[in-house]
Amino acid sequence: MNTPVVIGLSITSVDNWVKASATPLIASVGIGVSVTTISMRVVGDGGAGATFPTTSQVFKLEGVDLSRIEFSTTSGVPVKIAIIGNTRGA
Repeated sequence: MNTPVVIGLSITSVDNWVKASATPLIASVGIGVSVTTISMRVVGDGGAGATFPTTSQVFKLEGVDLSRIEFSTTSGVPVKIAIIGNTRGA
């Protein structure tokens, strides 16, 4: 059975890279970012992958491990990130 996923993050420049989830969590989600520019990357077994700078966009990701998604910003003002979706059923 799929379980709802609702994660709210608030990050600033002093936070460095922040994981979407502290533990492995496979889900299909929408990721919404406030108006400030952030960077998003996927960290794999071989280290960090490509970094995607983004501003005021919504991303839809299917079947991703949220513990491998990380966010960063250069903003000194808190940046809000919303992650909403469902876990992947067996």
